[in-house]
Amino acid sequence: MFEFNIDENVVSKTNGITIFNSTDDDEEMKKSVEIIKNKVKNIVVRDFQNYGHFCFNDMKTEKFPELLEEVIK
Repeated sequence: MFEFNIDENVVSKTNGITIFNSTDDDEEMKKSVEIIKNKVKNIVVRDFQNYGHFCFNDMKTEKFPELLEEVIK
């Protein structure tokens, strides 16, 4: 998926970018997060334990207060 150049300054062109990362997401997602963390300046990464791929099947709930908090701020 990363067959393109990543703008290391993309965050400065926005009001901020936050990546939500779960310890038990699939390996491809974890690799993608690491690539982005290493290339993009000032990106915020929020790590979660056992949220899977942040979907109902993994989280077993429709509630995601951390995401709501991030969107509101």
